[in-house]
Amino acid sequence: MNFEINYEILEKNSKLKPDDGWGHQCWYINEILNQIKVDKDWSVLQIGSNEHNEGTSYEDIFKTYELNNITKVDAVYGDGVDIELDFHDTKKIYDLGFENNFDLVICTSMLEHDTNPFKSLENISLVTKKNGIVIITAPCTQRFHGTAGVYGTYQNFLPDFFFRNLKFNNLKIVKGSMIYMLFGTQEIYRVDGVGHHEFSLKENNLTDIYEEDMDKRNIPRIKKLTSNIKKLSFYKKYPVLILAYLITFFYPNFRFILSRPLYLASDIALVSIKK
Repeated sequence: MNFEINYEILEKNSKLKPDDGWGHQCWYINEILNQIKVDKDWSVLQIGSNEHNEGTSYEDIFKTYELNNITKVDAVYGDGVDIELDFHDTKKIYDLGFENNFDLVICTSMLEHDTNPFKSLENISLVTKKNGIVIITAPCTQRFHGTAGVYGTYQNFLPDFFFRNLKFNNLKIVKGSMIYMLFGTQEIYRVDGVGHHEFSLKENNLTDIYEEDMDKRNIPRIKKLTSNIKKLSFYKKYPVLILAYLITFFYPNFRFILSRPLYLASDIALVSIKK
């Protein structure tokens, strides 16, 4: 199976992307399924299926594409969970008969809570049929979220992590699919290269470089903050930073309004094919 994701369509439709973290992942899944030829008879695995978020649900997406053969797993039982499974538990995956079993694997909002994401990526490859499709979203910049223990936040992921480890596990990233998706903004950014590791990875044949687009990988957060400050009516009349500090003394939420552009939580989203 060979196909490309039309990034221009993703970018155009990103204006419809919900602002909440769970919602924008569901948006991405729906956009990708809309671009590939989905067969309603596909065997689907959803990893991290616990419906602990309000609002957008994967159930609506599955109904849209008439996907009925769905297995839902999560590290703890809850709404939307068929099987309790830590996905790095290879023995249990074999016991469940999951080897080479799924045409489509969806893994969102899970890897950051996994104490062994390397093993989980191996197991994602293990359960995927040849030419099967894997869709992954994982945070690139995210504060601690979840609860201590199983749902603790253990790591964020840079693009290099996926370029390297997916290839090691026979998963080829589909051209046009790897992007940054940002909370609090409708912008999305293409991530087709691997920055400062590019040449060493090329020499070691660890990844394919599709295009060079360094500027889009540099999210201009400081410029965004400066732009917001300049829009304030009193910008030219007063020392705005001192004034802003004084305002936050009486209105603590104002500090968040000013500083929010400095911290835009972002996910990396990608599609890969089992070779």
